[in-house]
This record gives sequence, structure tokens and C-alpha cells, in this order.
Amino acid sequence: MFTPAPLSDEGYSLTFASERPRTNYVRGGLNVQGAYDTELPFSGRAIGDISYTVSPSISLAQSRSRTSWDLTYSPGFRFYQHNSFLNGTDHNLALGFQYRLSPHVTLKVADSFQKMSTVLNAADDQNASNQHSGGVQGPSQSIVLPATPRITHFSDVEMTYQFGQNSMIGAKGSLSGLWYPNRASLSGLFDSTTEAGETFYTQRLSDRHYVGAVYGLQTLLTHPGQVETQTQSTVIFYTLYLPPTLAVSVFAGPEHSDTHGRTAEPLRRWSPAAGGSVGWHGAHVSFAGSYARRISDGGGLSGAVRSNRADASARWQLARTVTANVGANYSTSHVLDPLTSFGTDGHSWSGTVSVQHPVGERFAVQMGYTRLHQNYRDVAAIANAPNRNNAWVSLSYQFERPLGR
Repeated sequence: MFTPAPLSDEGYSLTFASERPRTNYVRGGLNVQGAYDTELPFSGRAIGDISYTVSPSISLAQSRSRTSWDLTYSPGFRFYQHNSFLNGTDHNLALGFQYRLSPHVTLKVADSFQKMSTVLNAADDQNASNQHSGGVQGPSQSIVLPATPRITHFSDVEMTYQFGQNSMIGAKGSLSGLWYPNRASLSGLFDSTTEAGETFYTQRLSDRHYVGAVYGLQTLLTHPGQVETQTQSTVIFYTLYLPPTLAVSVFAGPEHSDTHGRTAEPLRRWSPAAGGSVGWHGAHVSFAGSYARRISDGGGLSGAVRSNRADASARWQLARTVTANVGANYSTSHVLDPLTSFGTDGHSWSGTVSVQHPVGERFAVQMGYTRLHQNYRDVAAIANAPNRNNAWVSLSYQFERPLGR
């Protein structure tokens, strides 16, 4: 049995059905990009500027009879043409490990670290949203701040036991955090950390149909202010799996939150948790979409939020050497126990279109455009520039070699 979508943290990729993933390989590359952003913060107002980014990458993936692992690291070096004080260095490190302890017990460990300047760049939006899960989540990505360093970390450990031909149980735990190193100079921003755990049961009704239940706990801490929200939820899910082309999943259930640290009496609420996701892999078209209503970290706001998020991404092979990507998302956030001096809610939406054309076997040219609107009136960097436009052109080089025997 595989782990159905409401329990998986991997999300849906936009690979075509003919693009099979390969293991036991080392991959590397270099991406050079030029972009123009219309809205960058400067002295309380927004300015436009051209940036240049150089991003090397290295990835190793190996699979054996009982183990598999992958490691990816990609730094980035960004330079601005007119505002050098915004220059920055990014880091993106991800590690995944899986070990089959016995024929029926599997251990999975994942860890990721990012230090990003959060400049709009949809050139890397080749994967669909990972917000489809009915269980634990990574740090929220709701707020996008221009040229502002942000550090995120997510660690996840999962163990599954298939105790019958069509029955599986499992447990999962995670730690995650979101930090803004320059938060002191950015009015309205808060850091957050999350501890989460869940247990689940899933039953395979046939080769295509899965049902199950997930019980989850979260502790969401926002600082400064030390506002803590604890949640408990129980959701029921159903997954339809038609490999390798289609996967559909839905989940729903009650969620209870208990927020304290800001008022004399804790604030307790019940709310519904629900969502769904779909992934389609055709010969020349792929699509992924998701919707989730959950309680999550504030993603920079003054406390935990009740969030709604919808994402959709599609990829078309327009010609033998031309591929187009289109993506859109919409999210709302409502702070459960807001500060009187900060806003209680906000929303954002964005849309992206890009076209990629290979040049030879190892080079590719890509160009794209993103439009973003955000309404978080008490986050000064966004209030000064609620609408942003970003256009880019990039040239990339990639190589692939067998790893080991």
C-alpha cells in the first residue's frame, strides 16, 4: 500500500505521464536569470528595479531494496541594478530518507531549510501546492514580502505499519518554524514555530479506492508576544487512485482550537476542517489543484489563523520543444485572537504564466510573468505595495550522471 494524498507531504508534480522519475542519479545545473519587479520597498514607498540571479544546484538520489534517499542543495546569489543594498544570498537544502524496517514497516524522515529573499519568481513553480494534506503542514507561505529575508525550517518523521493486505496505520510528527531576521525594522510581522503530530488509519477498499481517518494535534506559537494556539482535529478522507494518470482526494472533519497568552481567558472555538486535491498526468498535459480550510500558523501575522487556500497549476506541451506553465492561487487568513493594533485578516491572489524552450540537450530558455495582489493592511511592506508585477527571462543548464553502480 502507498500513503494516500491526505497523509502525504509530497504534493503533486506536474510531470507528464511519459516523464518517469529516475533514481540512482546525480543531477546538477546552473540557472541565470534577469527579472524586473515593479514593487520593492524603499523609504516607505515602492520602487521598481532589475535583478540578476545566479543559482547553481546539486541533487543526489539513490534507491536500494530497503532504503532510498535524496539530497538537494541550491544556493542563489541576487544582485540589483540600482539598489545594491537589496542584494542577497539564498539557500535551499532538502533531505529525504526512507527505510523499510521490515516487509510491513516503513520509516520516512524529511528535513528542509530555506533562507530566501522572497522575491517573486515563479520560474521555480514546477510543482503543485503541498497544501492538500488533511494532516500536518509546513510553514505557511501566505505572505510574500519583496526583497525581505525569510528563514523556514521543516522536519518530519513518519512510520507506517501495514498490518493487513489492505490495512495500514501510522504516526507522524513534525517541527517547523518561520523567522524574519529583519523583523524589527518591518512593522506588523511576527515569527512563528509549530509542533504537530498525528495518527492515522487507512483501508484500501480496492486497487483504486482508499478511505481512512486522521487524528491530529498542533501547538502554534507566535512571537514576540508568546501567543499559543493548540488544536485538535479528526478528519475522514477518501482517495481515488488511478496510476499513473489520476489521483483525487477529499477530507473533512471538526477542528477545535484553544488560544491563550493574549487575553485573561483562553479563546476556544470549533470550526470545520475540509479540503480536497486532484492530480492528473497526461501524455502532453498535466494538472494539479487543491483546496484546504484549516487552522495554521500565521505566516507572519500576529497569531494562528483560520485559513482558506486554493491552488491550481497546469502544464502543456505546446510543441515538441515548447512547454507552457500556468498557475494561480487564492488565500484568506483570519487571526483567531488578534491584537487591537494589528489587522484581523487579509487575503492574496496571484497568477503566473511561463514558457520554456530547450536549446540542445542540456540548455533551456524560460520566460514568464507573475501578477500578485495582497491585502494585509497592517504589514507595512505590503500596505505600501499591494500590487506587484514580476517578469523574468532565464537560461538554465542541467546535467545528469548515474550515481554508483
